[in-house]
Amino acid sequence: MKEFTKLQEESRKFGERNDCTVKAFAIVTGMTYEDSRREMARVGRKTRKGLVTNNPNFNHNMIRALRLNGFNVKQVQCKSKTVKTLQRNIKSNGSFLVFVRGHVLAIKNKQVEDWTKSRCHRIKSVWRVTN
Repeated sequence: MKEFTKLQEESRKFGERNDCTVKAFAIVTGMTYEDSRREMARVGRKTRKGLVTNNPNFNHNMIRALRLNGFNVKQVQCKSKTVKTLQRNIKSNGSFLVFVRGHVLAIKNKQVEDWTKSRCHRIKSVWRVTN
């Protein structure tokens, strides 16, 4: 959870909030917080506001931003129902985006990089990110 903690500090420097998409994007792509913030703004995120979507299962703008930056994104099946059980069920190294209601988090190399790590947030969808 080192990456997430570092991104939290960057977020405070910008006076940000509601920036889970920025942090998750930075973690799965390896971009800096500032670059990730810029990319999310390109697809419609306003400062201190979440990236709004009509789909409750994933954020199409975030997926589009990844594809615009040359990443392959594919939805994968996941046996876990909640974030709490997710870490033990992710078998492969790599980067994943996990969408829960009103939030997105990142998993990198089998580690949940988010404040929801041991929480019972119900998973809506999981996406594998590769380049």
